[in-house]
Amino acid sequence: MVFDRHDLYGIFRQQVILFPERPYCIKEHTITYQEAHDQITRLATALLCRNTDHHPVILHIRCHQQWLLCWWACIRAGLDVILPPDILPSDQPHAWLLDEVALGALQEVSLTGLPAAVRPSDIYFYSSGTTGMPKLIGNTSHQLVSALQALYAQPPAYLRTCRQVYLTPPLFHSYGLSAMLEYTMMGATIILPPERGTVGPVKGLFRKDIAAIVDSIEGVPYFYTQLNTILPRLQLPALQHVGFGGDAVPDALLHTWQAKFPAVSYSVRYGVTEIPSVVCLQEFTDIMEADTARIQHWLSIYNIYLQHEPGDEATGTGELYVDYLTASGEKITVPTGDIAMATGDHFRLEGRRKSFFKYKGFKINPLRIESVIKAFNGVKEAKVFLTAQARLKAEFEADSDVAVPALKAFLAATLPDYMLPDELTRVDNIPRTASGKIIRHIY
Repeated sequence: MVFDRHDLYGIFRQQVILFPERPYCIKEHTITYQEAHDQITRLATALLCRNTDHHPVILHIRCHQQWLLCWWACIRAGLDVILPPDILPSDQPHAWLLDEVALGALQEVSLTGLPAAVRPSDIYFYSSGTTGMPKLIGNTSHQLVSALQALYAQPPAYLRTCRQVYLTPPLFHSYGLSAMLEYTMMGATIILPPERGTVGPVKGLFRKDIAAIVDSIEGVPYFYTQLNTILPRLQLPALQHVGFGGDAVPDALLHTWQAKFPAVSYSVRYGVTEIPSVVCLQEFTDIMEADTARIQHWLSIYNIYLQHEPGDEATGTGELYVDYLTASGEKITVPTGDIAMATGDHFRLEGRRKSFFKYKGFKINPLRIESVIKAFNGVKEAKVFLTAQARLKAEFEADSDVAVPALKAFLAATLPDYMLPDELTRVDNIPRTASGKIIRHIY
């Protein structure tokens, strides 16, 4: 495989040469690598004919199969591309909107041949993190190609063997985009959910035509949690791998899935909002030996270290930082917002810096309280936060037979006094971002 850090589309082009008749994308219908390349080339040509000033392209196509082809067309044309969520933010930069109407107009353009690409594309994501408030994050084609090259040098076993991936994260999400590029680099077939939203990917796995061929799944923990109650009915005869990303993975969730699929491999990826590629990737077959909070064996293009604040040295914790080099050799330093502890040759995640807060004179990690609440039988999800009135509140989703007094007694027997919530409230749904993360309130 040849990697040109100025030519992201070259990764796709090489797969077209190697596997022209292999299916590339399956959704409404199946498109081969060659068919996709032909459609991408036509769209790229039309884009450059219509967008003569080479403005950045805001890609806002509802159908993910069409979205995928249009994204590659922007990359092929060398146009910067902005990837908004389903609902367009109000503060859009000056750019050329590519939606269904514009796409229809592009398909009517008379073509005279593909003009030269403007330059390597920059890619912009709207990331909401855990706050629900979108912010624009930019990255270059060079950085994506560099990350793919580093991963290709030492690919995990599942990338070498899996050929039919069911990709559930939205492609406008950094996890969805980076996973798509990784599997494309290996010549795999991308199977997209038949419907959008949080329920569509779940329903897709119960379609016989999809379930029969899927050998790998990629999804956020919330996607797998949704499947838990119907997991006994799920039949995936070709499944070889289950991948997690986008959020912290509860150990109980891993154990539930291994009980159903004991012979498959699992992976947990660690990424950073400001970096669209995977930073660290764990793969394992024995759940008992897995530590989903471990950061180890990161891609060679990244340097990871801790930066301590006064008082952190005593506990060995600090904020995790990531360095990498740009195409010009400039060093970029990214504070991840994650608190970690250095242990030998790896780091262990403790939580998010913004999630920690002071309560009754103690530094509280709400994730620890949430994990105890979720350990109570019948509780599905929990969220702990400090209210504007400085009260420790816990909200939880649970089966109807979960009694609040029994849960309170369980917490009192398990947690220290200063971690006991002042308020414990059952709710129907805990608000989440588009990628399935719990929205955190920071007061």
